[in-house]
Amino acid sequence: MWEVLITGFVRCSVAGQRFREFKMRGLICMIIHLIVAVLALGPHFIGALNSDGTVLISLSKDLNAPPNVFSSWRSSDENPCNWEGVFCHADHTVRVLNLTDRKLSGTLSPAIGALHNLKELYLDLNTLSGIIPAELGNCTKMEFLYLSNNHLHGQIPPVLGNLQNLQVLSLSNNSLEGQIPSELFKAKKLQEVYLHDNRLTGSIPPEITNLKKLRYLFLFDNQLSGSIPPTLGAQSNLTGIDFTGNQLTGSIPPTLCSSGKLELLLVRGNQLEGQIPPEIGECSSLKRLILSHNRLSHRIPPNFLISNPNIDHLDMKGNQLEGRIPWGIGHLQNLSFMDLSMNMLSGPLHPQLGHLSKLKLLNLGSNRFSGEIPYAMGLMSELQSMDLSSNNFSGSIPSSLDGMSSLVQINVSNNQLTGCIPNSWSNLWNPSPGSFNGNPGLCLAEHDGKSPCKCKSKEHEMDGQYPHSHIGRLGNQRIALS
Repeated sequence: MWEVLITGFVRCSVAGQRFREFKMRGLICMIIHLIVAVLALGPHFIGALNSDGTVLISLSKDLNAPPNVFSSWRSSDENPCNWEGVFCHADHTVRVLNLTDRKLSGTLSPAIGALHNLKELYLDLNTLSGIIPAELGNCTKMEFLYLSNNHLHGQIPPVLGNLQNLQVLSLSNNSLEGQIPSELFKAKKLQEVYLHDNRLTGSIPPEITNLKKLRYLFLFDNQLSGSIPPTLGAQSNLTGIDFTGNQLTGSIPPTLCSSGKLELLLVRGNQLEGQIPPEIGECSSLKRLILSHNRLSHRIPPNFLISNPNIDHLDMKGNQLEGRIPWGIGHLQNLSFMDLSMNMLSGPLHPQLGHLSKLKLLNLGSNRFSGEIPYAMGLMSELQSMDLSSNNFSGSIPSSLDGMSSLVQINVSNNQLTGCIPNSWSNLWNPSPGSFNGNPGLCLAEHDGKSPCKCKSKEHEMDGQYPHSHIGRLGNQRIALS
């Protein structure tokens, strides 16, 4: 009897011990799985901020901003993907940082280089100071870099050429100095380069001609010198060039419009010389051509812009151009602004100019034009400003100009004009009588009370080419001479 009881107790004890060991093994197994899960989830499980978020917190410490800008930037978050101005990849790393026009001041920390998956950085339209950190060259996935309209100084870091995916580089409107680094143009995907309004010196690196995707190149208002690379545009799809306000010398390369897509060519205020390339005159895509205040010479190419239906702004003021205005300019049906003043152009004006029906400003002053003012110019129904001063025009002012009701500014001074001024120009006399001076034979009796002649009405005059236009009313519109 006792033997049976003892045997049963032992068996029960062994079974209980095995059960407890089984439970312990299960508990240990659960703990191991939990540890593995924690290690796998990392900071997302335990609530710590990921590495990109930590970098952004570091950046914010060097920046001053209104309270609302960084109010959502909390180090207690798991990632920065819901923060103001931050957009992420699927793995919660930063793809875009956009703090444009947020009234930021301070400096851009070198920590920015730790955002290895950053593709777009927009810090423009602020008041950031300091230098551009070279560590930006570590953001090798960068496609769009906007630091324009700040107070940045120092030089452009050559290591930005490491950004092989960069498409747009905008560093304009700062105080950057030194030369444009040639290494910058190792970034073969560059399409738009905006370095204008800085203090850059030296020449335009010839390596820029290797950028086959380049569309816009704005370098205006710097202190650049030397010549424009002679093959610029030969391998790219250039759409807009602005080199205004530098000290560039040499000639205008004929290759600028090789792609047939050039719309803007602005080189005003340099020291360029030589002839205007015929290839530029044949560029049918041009919309705005500004070559003023250089040293360009020779004749305007004979077929200049004759095949261009798009150009609306033509400015070649202040050069040394000579000869006649090509007759084909009359075909520029969309032209609204034409300034050829301060050159050595000569000969009579072609009646084709009257076909510029959308022209609003015409300045041919300070040249050597002669002959009579074409009657056909009265067809310029939208003309608001006309300057024919300081030439050798002779004869009377055509009666066709009497009906140009849109005209608010006129200057025909210092010519050899005779006869009477058009009736509808009377309102232009009082504010600017000097606009008619220097024409000994021009009858101004009804206006200055001094001339011995007296003008009669011209309403009956016709010259057989066009019917006399209705006399326009200018009312209280005033003249503002340039």
